[in-house]
Amino acid sequence: MLMKITEFDYRRISELVERARLDVDDVLGPVADIISMVRDGGDDALRELTGRFDGVTVENFRVSREEIEEAHKNLEPGVKEALREAASNIEEFHRMQMPSGWMSEVRPGVMAGQLVRPIDSVGCYIPGGRAVYPSTILMTVIPARIAGVERIVCCTPPAQDGSVPDAVLVAADMAGASEIYRVGGAQAVAAMAYGTETIRPVDKIVGPGNIFVTAAKKLVYGEVDIDFPAGPSEVLIIADETASPEYIALEILAQAEHDPQAASVLVT
Repeated sequence: MLMKITEFDYRRISELVERARLDVDDVLGPVADIISMVRDGGDDALRELTGRFDGVTVENFRVSREEIEEAHKNLEPGVKEALREAASNIEEFHRMQMPSGWMSEVRPGVMAGQLVRPIDSVGCYIPGGRAVYPSTILMTVIPARIAGVERIVCCTPPAQDGSVPDAVLVAADMAGASEIYRVGGAQAVAAMAYGTETIRPVDKIVGPGNIFVTAAKKLVYGEVDIDFPAGPSEVLIIADETASPEYIALEILAQAEHDPQAASVLVT
């Protein structure tokens, strides 16, 4: 929702900030039950929960190579080119971020330093439902690949026909994902943390999601590492007469599309 404000006080500012808050504690109980179901029931529990929450019956959770190749054929060339350009920019940025190890002889015969080594596996949660988010794949998978992570898993909710959107599959393939699974929500986080017959557990889970995904990440932390419990997307844009209206609109939409609780504020 866009709101024009000409005059407002600190109370109004507080209301805008309040809108972006997320009370994860409210859903910890139900999410803990979901995690227990997956930990104890494996793939069968995943199927039951996917049917309950997504209304989809899934036989094979893992996306096949044939599905990925078909997505490459079906995706519009313009979208594919945009993904390539974004992937190239993201890769260049994160290569510059790569830390390096070092060693120093702090005293004769005494060495101190830092060894930088990649973890073995990472799970990337890719949200879905309201929109398609290939950008999330690029922003999570590419840094993991650059860091040298050997096994990169992507989990994303299936569409109503059980498929995964073409743009998501193409982005995952471009970025270097090792495995892609059609499962979402807290149950996907539980599967990546504890493993099932189909999905082997990972060392770390990254990526944004709704309140249930965020709660699940908080609950499995310690069993696996996580990036952080992300809240609803928000952006504050400060613009003057030199700003591009098109760019401003795109920045607002890029955050607002994620969640009804997302907050996009323009000050001009």
